[in-house]
Amino acid sequence: MRWLRRLFRRGKLDKQLDSELRFHVEQQTADNIAAGMNPAEARRRALAQFGGLEFIKEETRDARGTHFVESLLQDVRFALRMLRKSPGFTLVAVLTLALGIGANTAIFSIVDAVLIRPLSFPRADRLVWLAERNPQWGDGEIPASPPTFLDWHRQQHTFSGLSVVSQDRMTLTGSGEPIRLQVADVSASFFSLMGIRPELGRDFLPSDDRIGAPRVVILANQLWRDRFGADPRIIGRIINLDDRGFTVVGVAPLAFDFPSELGWKVSLWTPAMPTFDANSLSERGAHFLPVIGRLKPGQSLAAASADINAIERRIAQNSANYYQGFSASLLPLKQFIVGDVGVALWILLAAAGFVLLIACANVANLVLARSTVRQKEVAIRRALGATGMRLARQLLTESLLMAFAGGATGILIAYGGLRGFLAIAPQTLPRLAEIHISGQVLAFAIFLSAMAAAIFGVVPAWKAARFDPASALRGDLAPLRPTAPVNRGRAAIRMLAVAEIAVTLVLLAGASLMLKSLLRLVSVNPGFSPRNVIAFEFSLDSHRYPQKALQVAFFDGLLRQVRALSGVQLAGLGKDLPMLQSMSSIVSVNGGKSWSSLQAQQATVGPEYFRTMGIPLIKGRPFDADDVPGSEPVAIVNEAFVHRFFPREDPLRQRVRTHFLPLANRLIVGIVGDVHQSGPATSPPPEIYIPFSQAPNATMTLVVRTQTSPESVIPAVKGIVARLDKDQAIDKIVTMESLLSKSTAQPRFYSFLLGIFANLALLLAAIGTYGVIAYSVAQRTHEIGIRMALGARRGDVLRMVIREGMLLASIGIALGVGGALAMTRFLRSLLFEIKPTDPATFAAVAIVLAVVALVACYIPARRAMRVDPMVALRYE
Repeated sequence: MRWLRRLFRRGKLDKQLDSELRFHVEQQTADNIAAGMNPAEARRRALAQFGGLEFIKEETRDARGTHFVESLLQDVRFALRMLRKSPGFTLVAVLTLALGIGANTAIFSIVDAVLIRPLSFPRADRLVWLAERNPQWGDGEIPASPPTFLDWHRQQHTFSGLSVVSQDRMTLTGSGEPIRLQVADVSASFFSLMGIRPELGRDFLPSDDRIGAPRVVILANQLWRDRFGADPRIIGRIINLDDRGFTVVGVAPLAFDFPSELGWKVSLWTPAMPTFDANSLSERGAHFLPVIGRLKPGQSLAAASADINAIERRIAQNSANYYQGFSASLLPLKQFIVGDVGVALWILLAAAGFVLLIACANVANLVLARSTVRQKEVAIRRALGATGMRLARQLLTESLLMAFAGGATGILIAYGGLRGFLAIAPQTLPRLAEIHISGQVLAFAIFLSAMAAAIFGVVPAWKAARFDPASALRGDLAPLRPTAPVNRGRAAIRMLAVAEIAVTLVLLAGASLMLKSLLRLVSVNPGFSPRNVIAFEFSLDSHRYPQKALQVAFFDGLLRQVRALSGVQLAGLGKDLPMLQSMSSIVSVNGGKSWSSLQAQQATVGPEYFRTMGIPLIKGRPFDADDVPGSEPVAIVNEAFVHRFFPREDPLRQRVRTHFLPLANRLIVGIVGDVHQSGPATSPPPEIYIPFSQAPNATMTLVVRTQTSPESVIPAVKGIVARLDKDQAIDKIVTMESLLSKSTAQPRFYSFLLGIFANLALLLAAIGTYGVIAYSVAQRTHEIGIRMALGARRGDVLRMVIREGMLLASIGIALGVGGALAMTRFLRSLLFEIKPTDPATFAAVAIVLAVVALVACYIPARRAMRVDPMVALRYE
């Protein structure tokens, strides 16, 4: 309301000025008439003499404005002189603020890119991700099957379009070295649905998206530049993908590579329907098609959900029993892309905010201590006529200069810090490529600087506005009795120190819980031995290897030659590696009773796969050379499968029926240990393994266990592949240790950042506690000298100072424990096998903080012990 009062005072002043000018004009007009002028001429001359009322008023206003600008510049110049006079104080304050502002700016740039900034598509808020759910299949989302997608597409009324977005991989040949590319199989409406037009050529047509249609492709802009030299004549050219000709009909814009936001490095798009056959279009249990849609104008997500779920109910009425329990799951596309990282990022931003608060508290302590030293200066300025508001404005100007200097330095720290964060950030972090210091982030940094100035500068300015110069003079005459301003300043400093310790404990508790959770996570036995194991992923071209016998021959030849390499201990084949998404399938079991259907993960493996991966055989036998296509179909299951399907009976010699290709009733011949297929944080799912010889597959992974470094066999394996088939590319090469490490990359990233902020807070809190006690000792030097002159021992002084500091620390720790109990519950979703109120963690953090506070108190206490009573009695 202060600006209203200023406006009222300005209006009142204008009225007074008007009245005064009118008086002088009327008086001059009367004098002119008395001199013989006619009334009109007399008034005109009077107005001309005074320049007109409005001119004079404007001139007066200009004078006031000029005075304000000059006064402001004077404040700035004086503030710069005062800050230059205390370089140590200025440097510490600016660097302290820079650390807090830099940490917040760096983390906010991640939060802004991942959570706040909209997706880079037109009307991206109307895009929806569609999937299915079934309580019997767990809590996760399930992709749609081809017939389910077709039912959605034909029967829905709330979307302007639906499109599948399915992953595929193809080998590009005939244009340099063979390269394996990530492909997105999409519907013809995909690009128009996303609101994107190709940079070159055309979009897909409805006629492109049907079984038997000519093969066409749209290239990613980066692939067009890297592989084809940005040739504008690429449209209409036929390129070779998996030994099949595809006509290039378009090139996507450079900024568009969706669904790379989901972690897919997409290089080209093809119509999805030509990849299907009549059988797959009727396979209701084949759930592998993610779906995206755009809501019609005026339609809400709730209406769309009701629409799709009505279709789901109709499907259930006309389908087999195993489809019962399915429902549709609809999420805004941005929410689906971001996933569950939002909680962690907001927590990190809050942690960085706490660090800034601690930094501001430290600077506020410095400013308050300095303002006590400057009491004589303030008293003299008040005695010379400076108003309280004038002094407050001067101190606020100093605070603003320090804050913006800290903000500018903090932005530089944020640039470096962000590069470091991104270097260790997991590749699974959504929208990773969009993270940078944007204009919005810079505006946030400026806002933080202004807020910091307000936080640490308002209290000293308020004290200056209320300062009584007479009390300061009385304080000079009575040094044994601290003045009221000094006492209030000391109390404020102590309160800030308590707040610092409390906030630091909250951060330390959160970081310790995350670290303890991470240690438990990485100690989980993954179910296999990753050391010295490397994997080579292959996808054989169905045109060069159309028959199962040819696929078997290629992999048999590969295995035989790799096993003969020097340094290779074991080699085997597997369809889906641990820590990667594997195929889920409906299976039916018959333990001597009626058949019952449930979900399990299905993997195809070779005879030596379990030994190579270090997966233990619990019971029964592994696959062997007798398990051939003409022999009895067999299967091996894991312990989770046994617990789920055969809790009270022996599963060996029981039958299991797979509903996904290849369909068969299989005899269970062995039981192996559980493997954490989706990472150590999730329970091992029921899993069924079938032999590669009975179910050959064109997409398999070669796993090799070596005696030395697993990377040493890469050149030799590449040479073997080139000899077997010069056009065959290796999809992916990865060590199992790196794959296991990636499964815990996000928890390690969050723990690392939270640990940095907690340690930074601990350092600032230690410095703040030291500063408070050192300031207290300096203020009480005279008192300490008198105590020692009267017989107090050095140990008594030491205990007195430490007792004062530890009292503040104890209050801060008590408040911090209460705050941590309230705040750490937000970490619940990020913790693994540990409660957010773990008492051992809280006790350890409190002890650490108490020890740090004790050390911070001991240093100034030692200085107090060495006070010379004779010197102290002369201290002012």
